[in-house]
Amino acid sequence: MPAGRVGAVFFMTNAVDGKNEIVMLRRAADGCLSLVGSFATGGSGAGVGPEAPFADPLGSQDSLVMNKEQTLLFAVNAGSDEISVFQVQPDGLSLHGKVHSGGNFPVSLALHSDLLYVLNAGGDATIMGFSVLPDGGLVPLEGSRRSLGVGGSEPPDVFQAPGQIAFTPDGRQLIVVEKGIRTEDHATHKIHVLTIDDMGMPNYKPVTTVANGHLPFAASLTPQGHLLVVEVFGRGPILTGTGGVSSYTVRPDGSLRLISASVDTYQRESCWIKVSGNYAYVTNFGSHSITGYQLGDDGSLRLLNGDGVTAMTGDGSHPVDFAVTPDG
Repeated sequence: MPAGRVGAVFFMTNAVDGKNEIVMLRRAADGCLSLVGSFATGGSGAGVGPEAPFADPLGSQDSLVMNKEQTLLFAVNAGSDEISVFQVQPDGLSLHGKVHSGGNFPVSLALHSDLLYVLNAGGDATIMGFSVLPDGGLVPLEGSRRSLGVGGSEPPDVFQAPGQIAFTPDGRQLIVVEKGIRTEDHATHKIHVLTIDDMGMPNYKPVTTVANGHLPFAASLTPQGHLLVVEVFGRGPILTGTGGVSSYTVRPDGSLRLISASVDTYQRESCWIKVSGNYAYVTNFGSHSITGYQLGDDGSLRLLNGDGVTAMTGDGSHPVDFAVTPDG
């Protein structure tokens, strides 16, 4: 890009009735943003709402993903059960096409090399894989569709349905985070791990672990492969507790080993998490803040600030999802 143009920011309107769009903003070297334009996905979103939980009707992370070369952008259309693909240019987006997601209510995408997987959160919840062609075309992987058997509703309950799919750094495993809570006799908050073979196909039955904290919302993986999961209510109590982050080792057989247990954010409604080098950051919808953690080589977590406030996003801002620039 020419001098002064160092990158771009994308967000989705999630509009209904076939009017879903991606908004592109140019990001200057000083962080200032300027509008490039809005670009139709050709599909329908799930709509928007003014407050939690409906401020994020998808209840997810990674509804937009970009390839490593930053030439392709993939987006879910939850209302029309589709994935849209855009070719990225300095001055806008060009819609390459769209495909059916293979399920109901797609909410999250995971990309590794030329392999894309989508999480469909509606009903029993499913995942499905696609081969990514050099020009961005998506070819469904026949036989890759798997049901998670969560027994959910359509449209999904954002407090219960799975909200995140992610690849491990080596691309050999897929992680799916299912929201929910723990009661005396039942646990609905789970982490599913599926192993991917050399053909890009997942095993038929995931290895499932009950998550450590209450209402695990999203996940991010460190370069070393440690799994970080942000929990809306952490250690609890449910509805009134502050958020937390737990870290895990992902074993080759798909089982998980807990490293750090629900390290408190001391903030309200902690929902989204991203890794940047040796640090992880969480956005807190209810506290209008960002919480930072330092990551140990062993996957352990240490709060950067004693009160959990690494940065404030402004009164009434209610941060919803975020991203880290490629250069960190």
